[in-house]
Amino acid sequence: MYAVGELSSLLRPWCIAAELATVPDAWEELRSEVGAWGWSAEAVESYLGALDKDSQPTGYLFMCRACGWYMAYADST
Repeated sequence: MYAVGELSSLLRPWCIAAELATVPDAWEELRSEVGAWGWSAEAVESYLGALDKDSQPTGYLFMCRACGWYMAYADST
């Protein structure tokens, strides 16, 4: 992941929903990204609430090394 043209550092691999929610900017950005998949608001919240470090879907927390901006990513592969 990139911010301001710099590669970001992976801070928390395999985050759970409660951990990501403590970083509001990253959490809201992730909510917006998942919402763009065309899912209902209920499905988005269900997906985000299911983030788990030991199963799927999984969340990841990154921080830009240049500007300190936090970013989140989730997948279910």
